[in-house]
Amino acid sequence: MGLSVLQWNYITRREWAQTMKKVNYLLLIFVLLCSMWGQRVEAQSDIQLIYSVEDFNKISNQLNGHYRLMKDLDFKGAEQLPIGTRDKPFIGIFDGNGFSVSNYQLEHNESMTHIGLFAYAKNATFRNLKVMDTQLTIGTDMNLELYGGALLGKGESVTIENIQIDSSVSVSIQPLFKSTVGGIAGEIRGTSLRPSSVLNVSNGGTITGKYEIGGVVGSASYTTIESATNSGQIIGGGSAGGIAGYLFQGKLYNSENEGAIKSVQRGGGVIGYASTVTIENASNGGKISSSGSWGDFGGIVGYMTKSTLADAENFGSFEAKGSSTYVGGLVGEASQDSIIRRGMNRSPIEVQGYVGGIVGSASQLFLEQTYNEGDLSGATGGGIGASITNVTIRDSFNMGKVQARVTAGGIVGYAYQDSKIEKSYNSGYVKAYISGALAGKYGGTMNGAYGLTTSKLIGEGEQVGQVISPTEAVTPETMPLLSPTIWEFPSKSYPTLKGMDKPTGNHQHAIAVKQVDLSKTTYRQYEELDLINGKALLVNNTGKLTSIPLEESMVWQNKVLENAGNQSVSFRILELPGTTQVQVTPRYRAMFMNHQNVQIDVQYVEPGQTAKPTIVPEREGYTLQNWTPEFEPMNKDQIYKPIYTKNRYDVQLMDGEQWLDTVSFSHGERLSSRIQEPSKENHFFSGWYKDSTFSEKIDLSQNVMRPMELYARFIPMPEVTNLNVVSKGGDATVSWDGTAGTTFYHVEVSNDPDFGSFSRYTTTERSYSIYLTPTDTHYIRVKPIRVLDYQEWEGVSNTVTQSPLLRKLDGIQTSDITSTSVKLSWNRQNFDQFYVYRAEDDGVFNQVATVKTPFWTDAKLNYRKDYKYKIVGYLKIDETSGLLSEESEMISIRLKMPYNSSWEVNSISTSSTVVSGRAFAPNGYVEVYKGSQRIGKMTKVVNNSFKVTIPKQPGGTLLTVKLYPHSIYDVSIKKVYVKKTLPAFSVSAPAAMDKVLTGKGKPGATVRVYVGSNPISKAIKIGSNGTFKLPISSQTGGREIQVKMSQSGYLDRTIKTKVLRVFKTFKIGTVKSTHAYVTGTGNRGATVQAYVGKKRIGKPSTVNTKGAYRLTIPKQKPGTVIKVNMTQSGYKTQDKTIKVIK
Repeated sequence: MGLSVLQWNYITRREWAQTMKKVNYLLLIFVLLCSMWGQRVEAQSDIQLIYSVEDFNKISNQLNGHYRLMKDLDFKGAEQLPIGTRDKPFIGIFDGNGFSVSNYQLEHNESMTHIGLFAYAKNATFRNLKVMDTQLTIGTDMNLELYGGALLGKGESVTIENIQIDSSVSVSIQPLFKSTVGGIAGEIRGTSLRPSSVLNVSNGGTITGKYEIGGVVGSASYTTIESATNSGQIIGGGSAGGIAGYLFQGKLYNSENEGAIKSVQRGGGVIGYASTVTIENASNGGKISSSGSWGDFGGIVGYMTKSTLADAENFGSFEAKGSSTYVGGLVGEASQDSIIRRGMNRSPIEVQGYVGGIVGSASQLFLEQTYNEGDLSGATGGGIGASITNVTIRDSFNMGKVQARVTAGGIVGYAYQDSKIEKSYNSGYVKAYISGALAGKYGGTMNGAYGLTTSKLIGEGEQVGQVISPTEAVTPETMPLLSPTIWEFPSKSYPTLKGMDKPTGNHQHAIAVKQVDLSKTTYRQYEELDLINGKALLVNNTGKLTSIPLEESMVWQNKVLENAGNQSVSFRILELPGTTQVQVTPRYRAMFMNHQNVQIDVQYVEPGQTAKPTIVPEREGYTLQNWTPEFEPMNKDQIYKPIYTKNRYDVQLMDGEQWLDTVSFSHGERLSSRIQEPSKENHFFSGWYKDSTFSEKIDLSQNVMRPMELYARFIPMPEVTNLNVVSKGGDATVSWDGTAGTTFYHVEVSNDPDFGSFSRYTTTERSYSIYLTPTDTHYIRVKPIRVLDYQEWEGVSNTVTQSPLLRKLDGIQTSDITSTSVKLSWNRQNFDQFYVYRAEDDGVFNQVATVKTPFWTDAKLNYRKDYKYKIVGYLKIDETSGLLSEESEMISIRLKMPYNSSWEVNSISTSSTVVSGRAFAPNGYVEVYKGSQRIGKMTKVVNNSFKVTIPKQPGGTLLTVKLYPHSIYDVSIKKVYVKKTLPAFSVSAPAAMDKVLTGKGKPGATVRVYVGSNPISKAIKIGSNGTFKLPISSQTGGREIQVKMSQSGYLDRTIKTKVLRVFKTFKIGTVKSTHAYVTGTGNRGATVQAYVGKKRIGKPSTVNTKGAYRLTIPKQKPGTVIKVNMTQSGYKTQDKTIKVIK
């Protein structure tokens, strides 16, 4: 550029701009000459000329070529793939030859990470090109890191010269992860042996990204940037700068920014983040904005470490709302042996966090020859630095106003250990909760630190430094440690730094009142201060004097001169204290007050004279009597007060023409204090009125000021009668009779009989439809309301109780529990039908029945399971709708076990008076029922048998015998009929070996023969003649047989008999007509008898033990047939005959 650092220190910004124009003009001539020379020389090295987009796209075929643009290229209508990749970078030379490219459209794919006209370049050169009318907008959900710029995505050891990005260009790359984006290049890298360089470039486009964003380059390392400018808007995420978002191991010279910078974490007018960087001759005029709650933001650098900043100027603005942001006029935050020298901030800064005129926060920083003239505002503020640790500040000054919510200092807001302030001063106004002219809080040392102030130097901490009155002249003698080789002392302002631009004076503010001059200085006591033509001479922060006229608002004390003698009058001029002296001669003040202790007159009386009232204070309802104290010659100020007596008035109370009462009041006494509300039967009292026509109502809160008549107004009370509720389902209609004149009615519904809480409905009709929850009891109250004169009057209300339409179904119980069934019953209430729900073994409830009766028997159950039941009632509303009740309480049952033991009931006849039988049930009971009526008592089973006494029953009666074995067992039932008695029947005892049994019995009955329980014959019916012949199997003599006669509906009859034996010996001896005896042999013990025909002859005889018998008979005629009959128990009777011989 042809300017040394020293020269830069002495030229103004305008001179610098004019110089740069000349330099750029010379450079342009130089470039053109070089171009002409290059055409001659490079033509020999095979330069490839580009006339079209097709020519440009051929660069990808030869990435090491030398290319020269021969005309403006318009890429409109064709998407392009960028030149070069990471694996195959562009390594040639591209010379724009002063032409432009425009409407470049990128053919982007999801895997592309380097974006630009050239995607990737290495050891390449780009020069003499302008990019116009191009919008590169990349947004992707892929988790990629992208690099992009209008010219180059990423470059290694590249040279970029004379590149211009037009304001019609925008680059926006916002992936899911992060992006490094620059107006010219996304990222540029170099090495210590082969660094990159960027020279004479500019950007006017809008650049947007999510990580490191710069107007020229997003991120650069081992790179020198010189003569770079930015006027475009830069929007970034991590670090954003007008020239570079991030610069490492680099250098930046002669660069400036005019564009707006917006970042989340770090933002700088020139560089967002600088590490190990040298920055010289940098300026910013753009706005720096923070969109995050914390971060570092500076006019030149957002954050710098191990870096040097020299010859820098900021005149741009700031916006940072985060409470944890660090904002500095030049640097947001500096650390690790960084240096700032010869820098200035000219702009006001108002933020929410930390703010410093030069640096927001610093540690291990050396700062010299800097100054701030901008007004500062934040949480913690310092004219040079907000918060510093181990920092040296030398040869610096602040003249800006510093205001903070917490801590503020003219040089530093908060200084920690090992910090130093040397050869520096503050002349700016400082205000904060903790504030000092030099530091708010200070923990370091000071040498040659001066505060031009009337307050303390250190807000909190040891009072170090030197106070200099702002009204004194500042000379080298006043500030002896300021070196004349560095500082100069103008006669009409405070010291400034040599070799640097002087403060603009755009932010002057008063810091002290030098003197106050009044045109009048002698007054009488109680005379008001005369400010006409009065002036105040002020000293401002630059040391200059300003004169302003005095105003009434500036007088702080003694505007009225109440004391005699010499007095000091205090002023507050622009919040600065000032005083002047006046002379006051004595006189006395007489003040006259009214009854409200308000002054009504004042007189100024010479000593020894008497005051006289000129005004008679009137007081309504009172009469003035005198003044206190009495009037006497005055030797002091005096206050006079009036003495009054109070008036009284009568108030007449009327009901129409009828007098009610008279009440006496003192003047001003409230009507309500003595007047009570009157009553009248069946009437409301609506208030007191002015007249009997009730044209104007009287407010009893008013005071009585005169005699009055009050008229009571009574209103007939409305009433509600015949209150009735008709409900259908939940819908109900409330109706009533009301009194004429009722305005409207309040219908109030509550579940509380005391109406602790209720719902209110309003109607003008005499009926109202509401919904009443069917399951609740409701109390309905209707209040008549009459509105008169905008006031509501409540009449006599009426209340009715509406019982619940649906009540929870109750009274559920069980009965008749068996091993397979249970009977359920419940209260019917008002339900039309019922739904029965059953659950088995703790399972889910399912509907098992729908019944219309309040009982139901559940059969076919399994006694091995447990059952639970719930009942839901259904109330029919109409043909299409109804209401369901709540579920009843659950009832659980356990079935009884079946009784599987056998038991028997003996047959019952018409003559029976007991029912008997056998059952294995030690603790059981037996009942006998005839139909549903029990006959006899419940009888306990004893010794496995039972007998229940019953009345005789007619034949054919069906009796039910119930056995209750045990509480856990099911009842066991047997059905038996009362049987009739069969008539007696007879049988002929069979003899041994007989095959037929004969007898007589009831016709139609059945007979059968048994030996024990075994039948020995078939069952046959007795014939109509009453006889039977029953074939049997032959039996041995002496065996007992049973002959059973039975018939349905009759008790069986049984005849037991034994099979008769057959005599083995039975003989008759010869009987002659001469014999009077019969002899023979037979069975021992048998009885024999002789017969002739049917006539017994002789006496019977017994067969002796020898088997012989002898019968004595009368002699018989020859030929007579004699029959001998032999009988014996158990034997078949046997007859033998013999004829009598001669």
